[in-house]
Amino acid sequence: MRGKGLPLSLTVARYFVYVLVSMALIAAAWFGAFVVLGNSGVVYFASYAEQNAPEVVRMLEEGRLDPADLPACYRWAVFNDVGDVMASDLGNGETAEAWRTLREGASVVRYDGAAGAVRQVSAALPDGLTCVLQYDYLPDFVSKELRDALPDPQAIMTVALIASLVAAVALIAVRAARVISAKMRPLSEAAERIGRQDLDFSVGSTDVREVNEVLGAMERMRAALAESLREGWAADEARRREVAALAHDLKTPLAVARWNAELLAEGPLDAAQAESAAQVAESVDRMEGYVRLLVEASQACAAGSASGTVDAAALSAQVERQARQLCAAAGCSLAFEGASAGLLAGNGPQLVRAIMNLVSNAAEHAPAGSAVRVRLHVSGGDATDGDASDGVLRVEVADEGPGFSEAALAHGTERFFTGSFDRNAESGHFGLGLSIASDVAAAHGGTLSLANGREGGARCVVELPLAESGSE
Repeated sequence: MRGKGLPLSLTVARYFVYVLVSMALIAAAWFGAFVVLGNSGVVYFASYAEQNAPEVVRMLEEGRLDPADLPACYRWAVFNDVGDVMASDLGNGETAEAWRTLREGASVVRYDGAAGAVRQVSAALPDGLTCVLQYDYLPDFVSKELRDALPDPQAIMTVALIASLVAAVALIAVRAARVISAKMRPLSEAAERIGRQDLDFSVGSTDVREVNEVLGAMERMRAALAESLREGWAADEARRREVAALAHDLKTPLAVARWNAELLAEGPLDAAQAESAAQVAESVDRMEGYVRLLVEASQACAAGSASGTVDAAALSAQVERQARQLCAAAGCSLAFEGASAGLLAGNGPQLVRAIMNLVSNAAEHAPAGSAVRVRLHVSGGDATDGDASDGVLRVEVADEGPGFSEAALAHGTERFFTGSFDRNAESGHFGLGLSIASDVAAAHGGTLSLANGREGGARCVVELPLAESGSE
């Protein structure tokens, strides 16, 4: 995709051109509308009052035009010789200003900001009175009613023009944002799928060169990551098979060693020989335990690989049965509360094994005669019909032992963690129980968290998402 598509700068520049063209068209449209209004007699052009002032003065002096009939672009006042106002359409302050300007013989009354200079001319009426006319170089309405009620046409046109330009720019900006967002969408979609490790897809393309270059890099990254994951999965599978094969091969020599140790123990032995035979048998037991741990650790890597549904009530029953046997053997009691409904997607035996690792860990560290508390319950969703989507199955296992150390709280779910500060660290544990439970929970989309109870003791909580509605 490298080099394909238009440059991003050209895509952006296109919308600047749209803005400039729209501004020109709007300005032309408003100017044309104003010309039409002027030609149709709705407004006077700005130059009308200036150009027609001499003719209007002449008509007033000849008596052919009455001041009351003056065009709306003029404001006027009629004075006698001593400055009394005989008639006017100026305001009170403006008539005094007009009389002063007349006495001074000036042609400019004042400068009125954006309107420029307000000019004044005078005409000697046939009846001996004097009429002064004031005007500025701005367009005005032909109708005196509109002139007095509204701002001048130029101000109205300026406000309307600015509003039209702002609206046009806003519409173009919205359009540009949508188009550019659509062109960038393949980037966000590809990043989202790669983030989920959903790599079985091909990164798309757009008509923007720079975006295509990034998409090309993401496609190469996706392919490399997919290949790396495939190699990792293949390596993990190979290791699991090697461990399983090794464990199987170790069973035969271990069985021979155990048979010989038992055979020796049955014969006449002195104290030293009996002790040696017992040590051999004990060593064989430990080696068999190591083999089981190897197999268990390798199986945990594939936890949750089998798909299916697990009924929370049936899971609770299995956990309760095994937990009671385990707690009875450990010399502690079991306080159990099971879930009555809910479906999980995953591997039932793996989930039972993970929960039992937590129960075993609690039973081993619980003081003799104390209780191990196990609770399975559904939270969220609607579990009344056994199909609670958007909910979780929460498994809580707690004991009355010494609780987790700070190191165990931080690293307890790491494989082979048996820090010297952990609970009963010299009891022969290999640091796999909690890590296996954590791996199984993660493989089922859940989590395992460790904590200490407020009144002492350790507390492990597994949260597993329930199956979606209609899953099988």
